[in-house]
Amino acid sequence: MAKEYIEKDTAVGLIGNLLSNIEPSFDHGVARSGEAIKSMKAADVREDTKGTWEYRVVLNEDGKMDLLSRRWFCSACGEWETYGPSDFCPNCGARMTNCEEMRWKPQEGGNGDGK
Repeated sequence: MAKEYIEKDTAVGLIGNLLSNIEPSFDHGVARSGEAIKSMKAADVREDTKGTWEYRVVLNEDGKMDLLSRRWFCSACGEWETYGPSDFCPNCGARMTNCEEMRWKPQEGGNGDGK
């Protein structure tokens, strides 16, 4: 099951609005609830960054192609990956939205001859 994360200040505000609309005498409970939420340890999360793999040919100093000329670049951070497209960029952690379509697939028949 995937976890969902919320901002502490948003949760405290929602509890405060909800309880104060029910009964104004709940203010003490609202304050204690807010303190409890704010004292909770924060989860180690980051914003979900998405990117795409871009295939480029980069020439060396002599203007020629070499073994590293063909590279996959991450659209989120601009860094390159030698080993081909994966689900995540190993440099910035961006989730790649086109990795499945960029992976090499054998031609029909499985032997690469298209038959």
